[in-house]
Order: sequence, then C-alpha cells, then structure tokens
Amino acid sequence: MANDDGTLLILTAAFGLFGLAFSVLGIVLVRRENVYRTRGVAVPGQVTDVVSRVSSGGGGRRSGPRTYYHPVVAYRTLEGRDIHERATIGTNPPRYSPGQYVQVLYLPESPDRFRVAGDSSGKFTGYAFTIFGLIFIAISVVVLVNGLL
Repeated sequence: MANDDGTLLILTAAFGLFGLAFSVLGIVLVRRENVYRTRGVAVPGQVTDVVSRVSSGGGGRRSGPRTYYHPVVAYRTLEGRDIHERATIGTNPPRYSPGQYVQVLYLPESPDRFRVAGDSSGKFTGYAFTIFGLIFIAISVVVLVNGLL
C-alpha cells in the first residue's frame, strides 16, 4: 500500500507540474500578444499571399498532419521602411486572402515582427493553455488532498 501511495504522489506531482508548465506557457503567450496591443505601431498593410504550413499533428480528435494558413503582409513603417513578411500565427481555415487590406501592428524595435490588428488567435491560444494548465493543477491538488485524507 505504501508503494501505491508513493506512485500516486509522483504521478500527481508530475500532473501538477505539467499543468504549471502549461499555465506558464499560456501566460507568456498572452503577454507576448499584449505587447503588440500596447507598444505596437499601427499602419495599413496588404495581404500579398497566403502560405500553408503543415504541422506534425498533436493527437486528440484531429490527430495527424494539419494545415495552417499564414498571411504574407506588405506594409510600410512610419520610418518609410518597406516590410514584406509572413505572419507567425496561422489559422485553419484561412482567415485572409491575397489583396485584402489589413491593419498591422509592428514593434518599433523590431519592425519585421507584426500582428494583424484584431486577430486574437494568439491570445486565445494563450488563454486556452492557461485554463487547461489551471485545471490540471486543480485536479492534482484534489487528488493529493484526497490521497492524504
């Protein structure tokens, strides 16, 4: 019985640490997105292309490869520098199409890093990671407390 309690403790702690890592990652993602909203410089841009990237899959209902579509956006900084970059955040289905005009938020210290204004995909992902992490932590605490009683 004592060995089972030790195993339960280790598994519960591992589950809780996994939840903590998920939550921290989620908070980092949300904060990163907030940087664009608080310090980003808004300029007009135009989607010039949409490129696809195939992910390796992540299990669950949609296991296997999944295609994400990233807009390629051209914009000019306030300093007059022309930028033509692919967005780091992709969506499925594609949210943008070539020729579409968008508002861009870029970071003054790194003008080639941008987000399309109003696109909350990255922030949603961050919140999802944080919430799932907190759920894992809560489950770990409940199992641990019930195991000690």
